[in-house]
Amino acid sequence: MDALSKDLQDFNKLHPNRKLAVFGLVLFVFVLSILIGMYFSQTNRPGSSNSRAGSQNQVTQKTTMLALVPSAETVKVGSTVKVSVMLDGEAVPASDIVVTYDPAYFAVADKDIQVGTAFKSLPYKKVQNGKIAASTIVDLNSPSDVKTGEVLSITLEALKAGSSPLGFDIDTKDDVQKTITSRIGGIDTLKSAQGTTITIE
Repeated sequence: MDALSKDLQDFNKLHPNRKLAVFGLVLFVFVLSILIGMYFSQTNRPGSSNSRAGSQNQVTQKTTMLALVPSAETVKVGSTVKVSVMLDGEAVPASDIVVTYDPAYFAVADKDIQVGTAFKSLPYKKVQNGKIAASTIVDLNSPSDVKTGEVLSITLEALKAGSSPLGFDIDTKDDVQKTITSRIGGIDTLKSAQGTTITIE
């Protein structure tokens, strides 16, 4: 009991940003464990071969669409542009998003990635090697309250004149996750992912 009390006192002394990071990490691990558990409970559920075949058809149906929507298609060098990741089709409780961009044309940092209106929290975000990676989840207190709309927003700074595409990585081979939208159980529902091009003057 004394050890627990000491741990709580030490936690209360942490900087607010570190407390937020700890909560985010715990939340991410919690959601991941739920999704993995539900996935294995579905795949190991007994049933006839016909019901298993019907279940396979149901879980493999792709029903969600993602699109990158910039606030402006043409921007000036030195200015910023907001790009929204928009979700249409089926509303889902979680997503992993990986957006590719050219660092020669745009600058972006972790702080420039913000959760949108379709999800409650953004437990993971990282900018690395021309890729913007983020994970979003719904409110765990209301897991059935799922929405379509803005998944997240990214603010990019234009560095030099030219035309540069932005797209989704749906088949990554490096250490960054790929783009998916997930039902409960970790079932990928992503049907299409449309990129965009921004012109810098």
